[in-house]
Amino acid sequence: MIIIGAYPLSFSCERDTQSPIQQLDAMLEIIVPRGMTLHLLPFYPSDGDGGFAPSHWFSVEPTFGSLTDITAIARRHPLFVDGIYNHVGISHEWCRQFFSGEGGADRLCILPDSAPLPSAMSPRGFPVVREHLVGGLPKLVWQTFSPLSVDLNLDNRAVNEEILRHLDFLKRVGVQGIRLDAPAYYGKPINAPQRHSADSIRIFRRISNMCHKRGFEVVAQLNCDDKGLSYISGPFVPLLQDYSLPALIALAIVDADVAELVRHLKTTWWQERVIRPLRTHDGILLKTGASDDQRLVSTARRFRRYGISPRQIKGVDYELNDSFPHICSIGATRQQSEDAIVLALTLLMLIPGSPYLYLPALCGWQPEAKVPTVSRAGSQDPRLVNRIPIDSAHVESIKKNGFLERVYSNLAKFHSIRTTYGFDRPHELDSICMLAEGVLAIGRQSRFVAVLNFRRDRAWQGFSPFYCPEGSRRSVVVSPRSALFWDLSGPY
Repeated sequence: MIIIGAYPLSFSCERDTQSPIQQLDAMLEIIVPRGMTLHLLPFYPSDGDGGFAPSHWFSVEPTFGSLTDITAIARRHPLFVDGIYNHVGISHEWCRQFFSGEGGADRLCILPDSAPLPSAMSPRGFPVVREHLVGGLPKLVWQTFSPLSVDLNLDNRAVNEEILRHLDFLKRVGVQGIRLDAPAYYGKPINAPQRHSADSIRIFRRISNMCHKRGFEVVAQLNCDDKGLSYISGPFVPLLQDYSLPALIALAIVDADVAELVRHLKTTWWQERVIRPLRTHDGILLKTGASDDQRLVSTARRFRRYGISPRQIKGVDYELNDSFPHICSIGATRQQSEDAIVLALTLLMLIPGSPYLYLPALCGWQPEAKVPTVSRAGSQDPRLVNRIPIDSAHVESIKKNGFLERVYSNLAKFHSIRTTYGFDRPHELDSICMLAEGVLAIGRQSRFVAVLNFRRDRAWQGFSPFYCPEGSRRSVVVSPRSALFWDLSGPY
């Protein structure tokens, strides 16, 4: 499975005859080959946070389009959408009832009046609990991610019935998979680490099983490390995410350093139920999950050398928010930048798991110059760079210079190769090694071999370290920022 991630408003809509979702659907036809899965990021009415503070689970934001538009996409592409069950927007009916004094506190995460104010901070740098006056009395309200949302009590019966109703709604729309948003924060320990608590794991298992019983594939917003894997015990295995991979690919691009990338792939090669992202819709994590990968946090200084400043939380480097095409463009010509995007895409297609490709990265979109500096909540939010729609001038440019055709051809080719060879899963004869500084080789199933050269200005010449078809054992040259493949019939 190859997954394409896209916001409903992915392209600047300049024609009144099409809604943003219809325009996205039309653009997918010329960017993404049929058969690939679409992860459509939140399309619900929302109070902010890029759609992740939904005020209603059962309708489409009118400025994005209609439910008919969503159903039309689901008929053409296997469709995944977000299950945002940790919290709802501040204007959700349950929140309005509570703040107006009409009751309903049991459906929300409201601390007892006698509880002390927790000192814990959210992953955004906010307090997880804020004090509100309700009916003239102070109430402590859990708001993990934003002042624009309120956390739900996921042990409440009415909340769980609403989740089931939402899953049934999505099934009628034609959705095939659910990406569970923020499951590491489902539990609410007071004055203790907020992520991956025992309650988080317990609640995640329950909700993911609810999805499974309704026939959905489940994608968990959890890292595929030792602690993250503890979430999967039960009757099925959700797809976890390899959050460490994007930063190591970015380092290979800017530094031509593939040593850590090769080590990481060797370590994670056998985790077949894993999403392999080029980046997420927010950015590239440096603090990756349950057991934070200190190698990635320590790489921040290397990115800073190239003018890439990580977003910090409480003074700790947390995430790179620059667009992936911008990372590829540092010190490079436009051609070299586009070569790097295709090379990174090629790498994802050759390793086990499910590649996750953020649509603006596939389009070479660099929105840095257009990014707003202040979020709706009034604070600095560099993640907003990832939500700026691709403008029509850029689309025409990548059509004209052939980049769009090149990406489409690459996707179609590897979709066929992955299907033919079963590359979603690891094989006992697979191999990966570093050939030289900035150069790695991948062998799949004793049937397919590739050499990838991440160096910007220097070609690589040599022999494949793995098996080669009879008669093809000869020295080859791999151009800078490119890859060369063999199958049983010779160069691919």
